[in-house]
Amino acid sequence: MSHSVAPISLLTLFALAGVGLGSVIAAEMQPPAAVLAYADRQERVMPDGAERTLSTAAELRLVHAQLDLMSGARFALKRHHNSLLNGWQVAVALFEGQLNGLVQPKSAAYRFTLKAAGGSVEIGEASAFLAYGLPNGDLLFGITEGRARLLPSGADVQTLDERQGLRLSADGSLTRLDWAVVRAAAYRADGAPLALPLTLTSSQGITFTFQTGQVIGVPAGTYRVAAQALVPYVVDGLRLTADQPIGLAFTFGEVVFRSAAQGVTSAIANEIALRLAGSETAWRIPLGEPLIVAPGKWSFLVQYANNPEQRLEATVIAGKRTELTVR
Repeated sequence: MSHSVAPISLLTLFALAGVGLGSVIAAEMQPPAAVLAYADRQERVMPDGAERTLSTAAELRLVHAQLDLMSGARFALKRHHNSLLNGWQVAVALFEGQLNGLVQPKSAAYRFTLKAAGGSVEIGEASAFLAYGLPNGDLLFGITEGRARLLPSGADVQTLDERQGLRLSADGSLTRLDWAVVRAAAYRADGAPLALPLTLTSSQGITFTFQTGQVIGVPAGTYRVAAQALVPYVVDGLRLTADQPIGLAFTFGEVVFRSAAQGVTSAIANEIALRLAGSETAWRIPLGEPLIVAPGKWSFLVQYANNPEQRLEATVIAGKRTELTVR
């Protein structure tokens, strides 16, 4: 009796091992896809290494990461073998442009990998970061919250904590950078928060794009900062440092255009064509609708109904409403 037990046990063990191996092989053969979400549509993206260039901003959604890619970003999804238990995972290769990332691993086996010409970055815990691929193949990378491991091809492994960044050259060498963390908010005249595009242009001419209401990070330095409304709020020569998180608040004013005529009800007559003096860009806006405008002195060129274009001057104050009469 005792002689027949051992062979059966061995066969059972081999069978169980075969099931386990089969699961691993199945996992390896099914690399996860990603979803690329635009403002008006979504598309599935397979990690086949095909290069893509975005003509408009989009969100790349992975199993364990959400990545905001700015217009003009050039990237590819690649299969990345990170765990025998979880099989192939997805790595993002960033060739050029900006990527704002939020990583939320489901377990220790999941790790987000960002690839660049000079090496790669691994993030295995909840983290927020900025990555910017320069045309020469260099990568700017910094951690706003969390931690990351940098694996450069020409240097030792580096660890980045919060408010730390670096420039990874295409040849694998790297330079540490101080990283400024910024909390930027925009408000209407009545104090209601606004979600507006926010651009920070460095003294080197690199423009980073975010949105007000976000906690963001950029290399420490001097910037031209603009909250992009119809009439943007611009701050020149703003020095951002890594000493402590920086708070920025943009409080806009409002301009309301009203007609001198009474009892006008037609849809056409209740709109105006509007542009800023010195600009060729025109908008059509309803009379009486508040227009968000940055504080300052502005000259508006307004055309109402079939009347000739008229010039209206306004001094806009933060948190206040200015009314102008059109004829």
